[in-house]
Amino acid sequence: MDAQLLASLADSHCSIPTEHSRVYKDECLYSCDNPESPNGLFICLKSFHGVGLDFLPLYYSRFGHRLYLQHRRIRRWKEVPANVVEDPPAKKPTRLAIGTADGFAGNESQYSFEESNSLYLMPEAVAMPLPNDCLPERIRLSIDGVLAAQSAHTLELLAQASNTWEGETRQESKHASSLVQLDNGIKIPPSGWQCAKCDKRDNLWLNLTDGTILCGRRYFDGSGGNNHAVEHYENTGYPLAVKLGTICAQGADVYSYAEDNMVLDSKLEQHLKHFGIDLNAMRKVDKTMNELEIEANMREWDSIQETGKALVPAGGPGLTGLRNLGNSCYINSVLQLLFAVPSFVRRYYDGRSGILERERSDPVSSLDIQLAKLADGLLSGKYSAPAKGQQPEQPPKPGDLAPAYGIRPQMLRTLVGRGHPEFSTSRQQDSFEFFLHLLTLVERSSSLAQADNPGRVFAFDVEDRLQCGQSGQVAYKSRRELSLSFPIPLDGAGTGDSGAPPPRVSLKACLEAFGAVECIEDFYSPATKAKGPASKQSRLASFTDYLLLHARKFTIDNNWCPKKLDVELDVPEFIDIGFLRGCGGLQPGEVELKFPADQPKSAAEQVDPSLVAQVRELGFSENGATRAVLATKGGGLEAALNWAMDHSQDADFDLPPQQLQQQQQKQKTAGFEPNPEALATIVSMGFTQEQASRALSQTDNNPERAVDWIFSHMDELNAPADEAPPAAAAAADTGALTDGPPSYRLLGFISHMGASTHSGHYVCHLRRNNVWYIFNDDKVCVSEEPPKHMGYLYCYERVASA
Repeated sequence: MDAQLLASLADSHCSIPTEHSRVYKDECLYSCDNPESPNGLFICLKSFHGVGLDFLPLYYSRFGHRLYLQHRRIRRWKEVPANVVEDPPAKKPTRLAIGTADGFAGNESQYSFEESNSLYLMPEAVAMPLPNDCLPERIRLSIDGVLAAQSAHTLELLAQASNTWEGETRQESKHASSLVQLDNGIKIPPSGWQCAKCDKRDNLWLNLTDGTILCGRRYFDGSGGNNHAVEHYENTGYPLAVKLGTICAQGADVYSYAEDNMVLDSKLEQHLKHFGIDLNAMRKVDKTMNELEIEANMREWDSIQETGKALVPAGGPGLTGLRNLGNSCYINSVLQLLFAVPSFVRRYYDGRSGILERERSDPVSSLDIQLAKLADGLLSGKYSAPAKGQQPEQPPKPGDLAPAYGIRPQMLRTLVGRGHPEFSTSRQQDSFEFFLHLLTLVERSSSLAQADNPGRVFAFDVEDRLQCGQSGQVAYKSRRELSLSFPIPLDGAGTGDSGAPPPRVSLKACLEAFGAVECIEDFYSPATKAKGPASKQSRLASFTDYLLLHARKFTIDNNWCPKKLDVELDVPEFIDIGFLRGCGGLQPGEVELKFPADQPKSAAEQVDPSLVAQVRELGFSENGATRAVLATKGGGLEAALNWAMDHSQDADFDLPPQQLQQQQQKQKTAGFEPNPEALATIVSMGFTQEQASRALSQTDNNPERAVDWIFSHMDELNAPADEAPPAAAAAADTGALTDGPPSYRLLGFISHMGASTHSGHYVCHLRRNNVWYIFNDDKVCVSEEPPKHMGYLYCYERVASA
């Protein structure tokens, strides 16, 4: 490579990164190539963008940059210690965690890495191996700066360190320090216990107030105890009980009926001594609740991941895994499910070349480019592991090259989470909420690109029928949904004692519960001008091409903590939901219930004050509670509380609703005039006047909020000025939807293991060409027994007949 040429290019085609520079050396802007790809990644020394070899000509043609660092990371199998003959047997977990030494198995690195670098010149396509003492000083400093930036490998190790999940930590009971113990002379023997009200001799609990020994809760199948311990609390109010058989020098299981949770009792030794029990002399003879919960989760873990089955690795188009970036399994499972839907395949895979040609904005901030890149990675087969029959016949030896299968959707994850209080973090999230969030972004980008929205295949209309019990008059209202979220009709389906065999509920029973008549008390009737009973029923006004069913397995306990129902579902492969068809509006003989067409009320006047007060009691501000009730449209306390928890970190969470309403009205007013000083400030940061003006129009001329808005709405900046904001466009999307036969076949489902949507692990199962596959992050295998009963989200596709 000519030294004189390099010297002439050093100033105009080379920059030296600073601590504020963004060095994109994890993955290609346009493809899923990365440093572990066969040709590595080519990092532009001017812009610090990473590009794969196939897209270097495109990048060069657009930007004209000539100098690149070809960065390769070569992965090899690790050396095996001489004293290890074979893999040790899987260790039984002793802690409710994933990715820890004593928890459920995580992904441990089996590889060592070495790096190789070259200077690459375009358009000559000539490489110079590095290091090289003949490089101009500026080019050398640029390369050193790129290499010194935090590497993809370091980021992956950091992500792995956070890829853990643990069960809930027990808290000290508020009753422990002041517990009253009756001086009734009861002394408990060291063994030979029996329930005081029946003949049960296991699962026994000692009430720490009066010393009564009683059996635990009855399980769903009739096994377990007879509920005598909890009934005793209900009759006496004595709050704390200890599980006999778990008492030992290290402590014991203590349950607080008043707090409805397992708790700690710092005075347990004193409380047991009151009844003649020496804590240090006792031996554990029964399973603790934590052990029972671990066993229950082991069954769930094994069932979801099909442990014990000889799973056959799968590879090829549509069978590519997604690497876990640290608590990203909820993202991976949703992406796999969406790209099994033909509309997403057509838009982002078949239409990929058109997207790359049309999109001239920053690829890092283009949702269309990042989804097209992902589509190619998932569906082309270029990044998948070899299928059975294509794998090497001999097992790898230490030091052999270890191909990197699967793709890392790091750039997409960052883009989709930008500006979101939850999805921008590395914490585990709810896959259902992420599904809805991603479809919102897809709809927005489709509107700006004037393209078909691939998520529209999930949309359907729900018909709500409200009947006044006093007058008999009826009102109908239609609303658009992207999923059918159904309750699980299981009386007493709580989160009681772990280890109970879970009940089974049919999917049809759940859907019938969704369409059941709901009674409303104290309904103010506009017909009678008085409060009285009413009934409400929801039915489907249209049947969509792809039906996403959301099992409401997660609820809130008495302490307002999220809990998961221990329940399994009987889910058939074919369903017909014609019984949910709505009647299509007012029927002959029905009298319409008319509501007065008053002037629009202010935001504060539209809320139920009692509901706002209940939300405030849980620690939220007046404005925040009011916004939560407004946002959930009177959906009840649980819905308002969920919204408040999800949005409590929003910058405008505590703004008065009236102020927000005024801002929205201002945004709709023609002839918006940006504040000149604020406009100049934002333009000085490198944005155009049109972009700065749009941001200020969305944030009431507040420059600080406008900058935040820009970075969370990069894909909206270049839309025409007279175009409705994407949120408004989405709200106005009330056109006719596809409606057809109500017969469906199961396409795929997402399962969850763990006690909360914000912990645990997600796995996706998909049916491709009538074969079921399991997608467990980067592992893709043929599924022998898809655990349909364990699903959280189910995706059905329309068929001619069920």
